[in-house]
Formats: sequence, structure tokens, C-alpha cells
Amino acid sequence: MKKSIPPADLLQRYITNTCTEEERRAEGHEIDDDERALMAQALSENSVIVAQMTPFFETDDAAKG
Repeated sequence: MKKSIPPADLLQRYITNTCTEEERRAEGHEIDDDERALMAQALSENSVIVAQMTPFFETDDAAKG
């Protein structure tokens, strides 16, 4: 019996946003031309956009300078 082993770098991802461009604009999001073009390409290809984002938050120490 042959086992299938997935690549080590494939991890389960949690989908946090499944909105259309119109829904995002209604929520107040700013969408630049590059992002709009990428969204249009994904829609025409019936594909999804996968992005990893690292948020940076200002701490109280950084705010005090």
C-alpha cells in the first residue's frame, strides 16, 4: 500500500475574508489598482487568492518614544 505524503510546507489555513470587491468597499476598505487587478484575475480564472499577512501593532512603549 503506497501512502501519499503532503509537502511539509502545506499547512491548514483559515479563511478570514470571502467578500467581493463591492462588499469590501461598503465596509470601508481601500482597494488599490494592483489588488483590484488581482481580484479580477482570480474571478476570471475561478481561483482564490492566498496571502499570509503579519500585522504590526504599535505598543505602549513604542508610542512613548
